[in-house]
Amino acid sequence: MSKSITEKKVVNRWKFPCPLCDIVTGFRNSIRRHVARKHPGVDIGPGERGYRTAGGVKNLSVDGETEENFKVYGCAICLGQFWYRYQLKHHYEYDHGLVAANVAEVDCLLREHNIQFALFEDSQKWKLKSGRNVEDILHDFALAASNEHSAHSFIINPVDSTWLQLDVFSKDELDEISTLRYNHLPALPRDLMEYINEFNLTDQQQIRETLWKQRPFDASYDQKESFDKDWARNVIHSILMEIECRQLSQDHLESWYISHIWSTLDRCFGDLDEVYVIRGESASIASGIRKNENRIAASTTSMKRQMMGHRADLLIRKLKVEYACGETGKSYNSENDTKLLLERQLKMPKMMKDQLIQLFKLCDNDESAVRKLSIAGILHFGLHQTMLLMDCPAGYVCRVLPTPTCKVPTTLNTFPSLLNVIKLTWKAKALIRQVIKDVERYNSSNDGDSTEIDVITSRYRTPPLSHGCKDKLYIPSCVTSPTKKQKM
Repeated sequence: MSKSITEKKVVNRWKFPCPLCDIVTGFRNSIRRHVARKHPGVDIGPGERGYRTAGGVKNLSVDGETEENFKVYGCAICLGQFWYRYQLKHHYEYDHGLVAANVAEVDCLLREHNIQFALFEDSQKWKLKSGRNVEDILHDFALAASNEHSAHSFIINPVDSTWLQLDVFSKDELDEISTLRYNHLPALPRDLMEYINEFNLTDQQQIRETLWKQRPFDASYDQKESFDKDWARNVIHSILMEIECRQLSQDHLESWYISHIWSTLDRCFGDLDEVYVIRGESASIASGIRKNENRIAASTTSMKRQMMGHRADLLIRKLKVEYACGETGKSYNSENDTKLLLERQLKMPKMMKDQLIQLFKLCDNDESAVRKLSIAGILHFGLHQTMLLMDCPAGYVCRVLPTPTCKVPTTLNTFPSLLNVIKLTWKAKALIRQVIKDVERYNSSNDGDSTEIDVITSRYRTPPLSHGCKDKLYIPSCVTSPTKKQKM
């Protein structure tokens, strides 16, 4: 025999108490679900939707659903459970301060982040002098963020003003993060530095006289000894011609800057054996590996479509291994331009980490080798150039440090600024050369190892083929970015 009862008085707009117990929900439809699940056999009034008003009295009903029919939506932050997706969205917005267009995307992002954080060992975390762990701070910040941030992927740029503005790190902590095990960029050889500095001029005729002065490498050219000087001379000549034609004083498309300015600088990498500079929205191999790492063969469901890696404006590869990446924009107004902020703070750091993790794997995740490796990211926006350097100095966190921004000159009066662009490009090449050498040296030194090869027994902790007694460091992959909704 069914019973009929009326709902208790609603306390406010968002509180709806159960008529049979002390449970309070934020949605009136939840009462019907709650009663059906916790108080079976109770009939609480007519209505297919479980809530209606009759004579000023609010009634609830049960439509015969059983507990097995309920699909629970869980909060990735507090692990609370909800019967409806819109309940979970309301919970994120009002209880955690998160505002998102698609709750499923945010929920997936946070869940992936939490899974990675749960695998960290406290003894291996990056502990600061203040006693706090960098991983713990980034984790708390990521849970409070309403949009994807590099902290979700455990990447930190200590120069980013976000940390001080939101009081996440103190200034002393950021200074410590910036300086720990910092490896300076390679220094230019003295003869190359002196040669480049000869063009610290502002007079057109003097620049041309210095440019075409007879040099020893003109009479007897040796690529190994004179390539960098010859390249620097060609860059100076090319930019000088653009200035003389007054081409740099007006705005151009992104493709124009690539073909007239940055392609000349790209030739700097021409003397690296089997290294190729790839321009034009090419898909990153390392990024593609990360996006497909959970792809499985068809079984109970069809096989997922293979995803492409992030499309980059610049990739530097040796065979199939990537050692640098870059992004290009057609304009530069300030350091806080929208596109520049997005590329510098999120997109390119994630792609750099994808590439860095692949280098770690080539070194068997040996911690002593991992701490020495770094990856370069080059930003070309308008006539401005900046380089990012990523490494993993401690713990499970990848650190990103930027260089000062250099600018290609638009007039002869500012011509000396071109010299810094040339020097920074050479430093990027020297860094890539050193990383290639470190990775190949590690592999060549382990080729003769006689350790027995055995089957893989764990997907996430693959036993290396050599040096099984060495300490291993497994850096988590970047989290998957929420997909954008297509505009109709």
